[in-house]
Amino acid sequence: MTFDDGIARICREVMSSAPGDMPKNGLKEIGSFYYGYSEYGVSVSRYTAAQSVGHTVTAVINIDLCRELCERDVVFLDDGTKCRIYQVQHRKDDDGLWFTVLSLERYNSDDQ
Repeated sequence: MTFDDGIARICREVMSSAPGDMPKNGLKEIGSFYYGYSEYGVSVSRYTAAQSVGHTVTAVINIDLCRELCERDVVFLDDGTKCRIYQVQHRKDDDGLWFTVLSLERYNSDDQ
């Protein structure tokens, strides 16, 4: 499996305001990862499962194994796309190596 489609920068929302100030969200970078789009794309079952709870999965990418990611983290793809992680899965490839599958939904908030 190759991760040659680009570099994804993954961040987590954190409180960035000083104590006593108005609460304000900021982003803390978790890391940058080479990624590859999933060979299966967004399956119908994945898409409809997300739709049933009010989400729209727009892309599925694979990265090296990273167990510290969680749903709602923010992903910046190198083409300028900003997404939220909807689902994190860990799988083994044909060679027995672990990797992480991220289901992404487009994120249009400009306040960060």
